[in-house]
Amino acid sequence: MRLSAPIGFSLSEQAAFLQAHREFYERLDSLLDEKPDIPAATFLEPLGRWNALINAVSTYVSGAELDRVSSRDFLRYDDSGVNWRVVEGYGTVIATHGRDLPVVLGSPVHLIDHSVPKKTQAALGLPLGLADKLFLSLSHAEEFDEEIRLFGRTDHSETGVYHFRPFGRSHIEAYFGGRLASELEARDDVGFVDFAVGELVALLGSNFARRVKPLKLKRWGADPFSRGSYSYALPGKADCRAELAAPVDNRLFFAGEACSRSDYSTAHGAYLSGVAAAEAVIASQKTRR
Repeated sequence: MRLSAPIGFSLSEQAAFLQAHREFYERLDSLLDEKPDIPAATFLEPLGRWNALINAVSTYVSGAELDRVSSRDFLRYDDSGVNWRVVEGYGTVIATHGRDLPVVLGSPVHLIDHSVPKKTQAALGLPLGLADKLFLSLSHAEEFDEEIRLFGRTDHSETGVYHFRPFGRSHIEAYFGGRLASELEARDDVGFVDFAVGELVALLGSNFARRVKPLKLKRWGADPFSRGSYSYALPGKADCRAELAAPVDNRLFFAGEACSRSDYSTAHGAYLSGVAAAEAVIASQKTRR
């Protein structure tokens, strides 16, 4: 969850923001295991100049603002520093990796037995945050360097981040998280486009609106099979991940990114939890035999 230098404001401002971001993590790292779990927002500098932008970054990485995020869960995240981007998309990676498996699709669940109260409570402690993406085409893209990022605003947490020319393509990848994403999802798709264009015009001038057109939008909260992007733990609920992952009577097994203690909110966390659950199933079958 560490952040590389943002583009879009002066070098001195970049340095000041990155320093404030590092200091936030240093204060967060001071939380001891024996201390009560508290909201991550507690570790922001009082009235800090960069608090809003640090909070905005939280909505991209956690899907929620720091006042809703468990400090202990935040600290447990294991950032390897390796974050591969895939030209074809993660969906293609997953489909290709599992192409030889007997996967059954088109079988939605219509009824869930809620008679396992510990699981219900664990799930309530791990709500799904929101982090939505909008892709815009960009004319005369060569005027911008590849792989640069602009924050819509630096003084407000409800702002987007705009990735110009990802993989050298003539696109802008716009990212919205937390309460902002929820508010935009309550409107139609035009709401995302209007918000993004409004922020970009404020940064790059009124003529910039003519240079972009919407290509693709993913609203995870509106997806009936997800209802959110990825999990975060509420303050005091970091241990809910272990409870959610625990099998029931050695017959019912659970997997998914929310079950991962240190790799939650990631595709590899979901995958590794699935491998662990499959191995537990195999071990239980051997025990029965």
